[in-house]
Amino acid sequence: MEARKRNKRVTIEEKTVTKGASGGMVEGWAAIAGMPVWASLNHFGGNERRATAQGGLVAAARTEIGLLYRAGITAQMRVRHGATVYNITHVNNWQERNESLVLTCETGVNGG
Repeated sequence: MEARKRNKRVTIEEKTVTKGASGGMVEGWAAIAGMPVWASLNHFGGNERRATAQGGLVAAARTEIGLLYRAGITAQMRVRHGATVYNITHVNNWQERNESLVLTCETGVNGG
């Protein structure tokens, strides 16, 4: 992956659990260390999916995000680019070289 193609700033976030003001547990998202990073975004086709078993549709689109290798990135994390949130569905350590990652992501489902 050429550096000139990594022209977007993205933030990788992980789910956090903190104590709320009333003492209960509150789930949220927080950026991992070293964010944001430069990445490439390649958008692919989208489709509509059932939102629930009872019906309703939600638009979903697939995007591949390429970035330099970082240890510890998993499919339980998400990527934020501007106001768009991408759910990571697959992490590909390209040819197991620990040089670059390709994150297969979806938008429009689960809100991150």
